[in-house]
Amino acid sequence: MDYMEEALFIDVTKISPEVKDLILNEFDKIRKLKLPNIPNQVSMHTKRNLDFAIAKGLHFSRIESENLLTDMYSLLNKIFDNLYQRDRG
Repeated sequence: MDYMEEALFIDVTKISPEVKDLILNEFDKIRKLKLPNIPNQVSMHTKRNLDFAIAKGLHFSRIESENLLTDMYSLLNKIFDNLYQRDRG
């Protein structure tokens, strides 16, 4: 699947009440937390659960979600590492 060709927004008229509840429940778990900076959020289990719920709302299968999130987190870690190296001089 080419993720770049997918519409990456949630059409709330096309998802089930169960998926809406899943997303809201996962969001509720982290909304009151004091979150670390974005590079450290990538490895948070709670954040990953929210990302999986959102992927489900985007109609990705479990395997597609795992692949998408693994690729996304890997890319984000590389970007953050490059920025860190750049800023260290």
